[in-house]
Amino acid sequence: DSNNKTYCQADGSWSNTTMRCYKQCPELSDNVPNAKLLRYSNSSGGKAIYECYEGFTINPANLTRVCREDGKWTTESPTCQMIVCPNVTSKNGHTDFLNGTLNYGSFLEATCYKGYRHRRGSALRRCQSDGVWSGSRLICLRRSCGPPDPPANGNVTTTGEKYKDEANYSCHDGYQISPSTPAMATCTEHGNWSVEVSCDRIRCGLPENDTAL
Repeated sequence: DSNNKTYCQADGSWSNTTMRCYKQCPELSDNVPNAKLLRYSNSSGGKAIYECYEGFTINPANLTRVCREDGKWTTESPTCQMIVCPNVTSKNGHTDFLNGTLNYGSFLEATCYKGYRHRRGSALRRCQSDGVWSGSRLICLRRSCGPPDPPANGNVTTTGEKYKDEANYSCHDGYQISPSTPAMATCTEHGNWSVEVSCDRIRCGLPENDTAL
């Protein structure tokens, strides 16, 4: 390369008087934790460019090192950190982190609480390389039993029609709640009322005979 040479010229002066010599930077190892060295030049002004493995991240500015004129690299070797997804919860449900961590590649499983049903969202989710969980948050709603049927010859009032709500029964005049059933039912975790209430006609039994003395 003519830029790296100088000659004694006919006028007694040296050519290429602007030529300067620079130190080379030390050789770099490709053995960098959680990263790979894509390419580099250890000449003055040369660059070393790294890339984190999938699932790891670092400030992009720290992935490039420059060889200075004094033969030293501008920064230390990069340290790529494991990507961690945020902690998440399920509405009216339980979240179980199957791998015990929030790290990249981990899975979570979401289930509804007793008495609740899956409305929308994902039951199984994975921590992705962008630090975001796949799918969407699980939403669970209270199971509905629907309006209870009033018994024949009776009425029913409720505190609601969903899980754990209550239905209270009463009978018309001349009728009473059947002794075999309670006067109240509860909306169960399965979406049905706990009992069917019936009203029985009140019976007086046989009258007693008066005995004359």
